[in-house]
Amino acid sequence: MNETAIYVIFLASSIVFYLPALWMRYAWSGQKFTTTKFWTSNLYNIFFGYVHMRFIEKNDIFFYGHQDSSILGWFSLVMILAHTCAHTVTWDIKPWYSRKNRNH
Repeated sequence: MNETAIYVIFLASSIVFYLPALWMRYAWSGQKFTTTKFWTSNLYNIFFGYVHMRFIEKNDIFFYGHQDSSILGWFSLVMILAHTCAHTVTWDIKPWYSRKNRNH
């Protein structure tokens, strides 16, 4: 398979598998938080963090095999950090761009 195709497939699939983690963070935090949802979210993120960690350590892509690429390694590091931050919490999460109404 062409190396460019591997890059595109790896990047796209990593982002596609990150989107449910991001959705769980916002949908299941706050008043909808439960212990079951917390552990489901954590197990999902741990699994995909492990997949990316395995790629960094062994240069081994799940269901493909050996692929030596420092670009994908750096991307995997970013995805590990993203999955680490995508856990559910007990408080309501507000987007970073939201601002409180302030009386000036």
